Amino acid sequence: MFLEKSKKGENTTIAEINYVLGIKDKNVGLQKKVRSEVMNSINEKFSFLYPNHKQLIGNTRSQEDKRYFEYYVEEQNFGLIETVLTGKTLS
Repeated sequence: MFLEKSKKGENTTIAEINYVLGIKDKNVGLQKKVRSEVMNSINEKFSFLYPNHKQLIGNTRSQEDKRYFEYYVEEQNFGLIETVLTGKTLS
């Protein structure tokens, strides 16, 4: 989801992430905790595989409501993600 939206130049919202993680109907505190754990886990695994890169999933404040974050993947990492997801090597 992050990759596809980022390729379109869009960020992924908290609501979209909650839906994918299956926590959309849980309380806000639990949603935040689960999202944080998942993002940290993904970024830790990415930095283990690619130590020269800081993180895979970044965040930015929402333009509509500055209290919330939206998430994205930087364009420079698109090829690396596709390699990991497909198991193919970079050419």
